[in-house]
Amino acid sequence: AECNLSHILEEGISGMSSLFEGREIRFTPPERPVTVLADREIISRVVQNLLANAIKFTRKGGGLIRLGIEAAGGLARVTVEDNGPGVAPEHRRKIFEKFGQVELSAGRQESSTGLGLTFCKLAVEAHGGRIGVDSEAGKGSSFWFELPVNGPAATPVSPASSPPASCAPASLPSPVSPVWPESFPPPASLEW
Repeated sequence: AECNLSHILEEGISGMSSLFEGREIRFTPPERPVTVLADREIISRVVQNLLANAIKFTRKGGGLIRLGIEAAGGLARVTVEDNGPGVAPEHRRKIFEKFGQVELSAGRQESSTGLGLTFCKLAVEAHGGRIGVDSEAGKGSSFWFELPVNGPAATPVSPASSPPASCAPASLPSPVSPVWPESFPPPASLEW
């Protein structure tokens, strides 16, 4: 569905406001709405993951997290910047891999499954986009993702499968279809 990225970022900020604890959050919406064809729920989860990481790695009291949206050249870019410890160049690829975590410093450990950025990468790529990080150790990180403003180029939308007019989460088909014996109707409460 067509989704306004400003709305998704504003909802992410609002939903996570209890976690800010002494960190400043700045989001300046773009002058004009930036929309993409996407599954709203999935892109919201990407924003929440990036925002949660920024909160986790930005110190309380004096920490600053900035969120931004830009559109250029047929792409919409969402950026989540923090002033945390940063990511060294040799670790930038690893953090997007399954269970890819890096040690920040001796004695500082963070509790995590190491799957959040992997999910973000898979979700963004499934929408025809890309994700990355610009960072300098000790100076913070700028995580970003880009999506085509008109949806994935390789996925033409036929009139029969047009996205809904609102930016509601898309219904995805179940990967498993039940097979019921003809003599036993499926239970009424089971939805597929």
